[in-house]
Amino acid sequence: VIILGVPGEGGKLETVLLSEAVKSAKEQTERWAAYCEEQGLDPVIPLMLVQVEDKPTAADLKMVVGAILDEWDELTERNIRHVLSGHGDITTAGVTIRHVEPETVQEKSYIRVLLAINAVNTGWDCPRAEVLFSMRGGQDPTYITQFVGRMVRTPLARRIPSDELLNSVTCLLPKFNADTTEEVVKALTDRAYDEFSTGSGGGNQRVVRDPVKLHPNTAVPKAVFDLFGTLPSETKPEPAAKPVANLFNAAVALSGDGLLEGANATAYTLMFDVLDSIYNASEHKAAIAEAMKDIESADLAVLRISMEDGSKTESTKTLVADNRAIDDAFSRACRAITKNIATRYQKFRAERDRDEDGTLDLIRAKVEVAALATLPVVKIALDEKAASTVKVWMAQHEAGIRALSDERKAQYNRIKGRAGVPLLEPATLPTTRLEPTKAKDGKTPLPTAERHLLSDENGKFPLEFRSGWEDEVLGVELARTGAAEVIGWYRNPSAGTENAIRIPYQKVDGTWTTAQPDFIFFQKAHDGGVIASVVDPHGATWSGIERLRGFADFVERHPDAWAGFESLAKNNAGELVKLDLLNPEVREAIRANVATDETLFNSSHAVKYA
Repeated sequence: VIILGVPGEGGKLETVLLSEAVKSAKEQTERWAAYCEEQGLDPVIPLMLVQVEDKPTAADLKMVVGAILDEWDELTERNIRHVLSGHGDITTAGVTIRHVEPETVQEKSYIRVLLAINAVNTGWDCPRAEVLFSMRGGQDPTYITQFVGRMVRTPLARRIPSDELLNSVTCLLPKFNADTTEEVVKALTDRAYDEFSTGSGGGNQRVVRDPVKLHPNTAVPKAVFDLFGTLPSETKPEPAAKPVANLFNAAVALSGDGLLEGANATAYTLMFDVLDSIYNASEHKAAIAEAMKDIESADLAVLRISMEDGSKTESTKTLVADNRAIDDAFSRACRAITKNIATRYQKFRAERDRDEDGTLDLIRAKVEVAALATLPVVKIALDEKAASTVKVWMAQHEAGIRALSDERKAQYNRIKGRAGVPLLEPATLPTTRLEPTKAKDGKTPLPTAERHLLSDENGKFPLEFRSGWEDEVLGVELARTGAAEVIGWYRNPSAGTENAIRIPYQKVDGTWTTAQPDFIFFQKAHDGGVIASVVDPHGATWSGIERLRGFADFVERHPDAWAGFESLAKNNAGELVKLDLLNPEVREAIRANVATDETLFNSSHAVKYA
């Protein structure tokens, strides 16, 4: 998230915004200290960047440095450095600011403020830089975007799911107005700065102006928050997943975290069971025997030509393979089923099949493994077993994983993504979230609504919707009364982060992505509990049936999770209609070969939304 601050109409507020920048840097310092202590991590020390004009005057430097020192009591001249042209010291505001080599700033954590002109230098990288105060004029949006491009790398190289401020960069631009700020916003949103975005191409970075900090809403019943933490959300499988390697990554992680003792040995046993079942299956015996024969021997075609009459005689000679030929065949097996599995399975077979006097025939076992690995079914079966095992393990140890540090949970998130199949990963409700308070023009206050799970201190949530449909849907749902009254709701983030309810689906080209349905609404159940429903306005353009098919599959994987699951769109008559994904007939229609989202929303399966 990029937080953008500019002065209002006719404002020339350099010192006011500079004071705000220092406050942001101090707040980030406190937040990072608390987070790192909670997680048992080395402290992250945020850096504040001050971008000055090409030729800053002595008065400008005095104003900047003096204001920073006045606002930040703990700072001394040792904590401020510069990378301005010329490497000499700068004496101003009663202190001496020394030059520093740019590439050393990241490691010199005692440096808290850095004075610079543009993007410091080519290739400069400082993930702990989190606050930018720029004295450059509105004609220089390029310099701003270059600077931000160097700053958006997060200090821990991963998102912080609990506090959106720790994933943010604050930019305060006192010499920009509404028009020039819009240029900066466009430049920032057109560039894919966020290394953890699940999208592709530009437009992945969220820019908010005049944000408000939202926290869990005390007016929403605790039971709603409890239910939110149990709602299903799933990862999307990563491309080119290697399920077997991922199985052993999972085994090492679970064992190391004390969640599954002997996980590595269990993983090998499961793989050996798969190999044994294929080796002993009657339908594969002939193919394995033929493969063993090919490995152990080779037929040599011999052609004899008589020098007397030119007659030819053909014959075949069988040669016994030497160790190098067997090793070559085994090397191919190692590539097919991994070296660790091949070598361990060879030893396992030899140990198990000792002869009567206890002798191990490792060569025989090597030939058997090499022959077995030639069958295409072997790799398929190993991958399927590995993927299903990871799925079971992640489900069995979900509670234990949830209790780990964010760093360890991030490792399990990667394991889930590499499993080759969608896996459960419940959403995390952040303790702090940032939302804009102004419309895109930077002036008009956004409307607000109550009962959102996250709110400001007055219980309000700012409403910034992409379409009028979303506004209409929220109005309908929050107006319900009686048993249907909404006691809490969640505006699902559009990005597929840990804070979103995610639903994976395959696109036309076979690649995986996730959909984040727009709204989750919570109501009281007849037994006094709480129930949750999804309402997802589909959009103003027809984007393909794949999203709906992903919803249908998701609902069937979690049949008891949702009290309602509705996808909405406007039909050709301009009416807002809904498809009930909990209805099996609707799901069957979605899966029909001739189905499109447009035909479905204009069919008898779609009913008027009200």
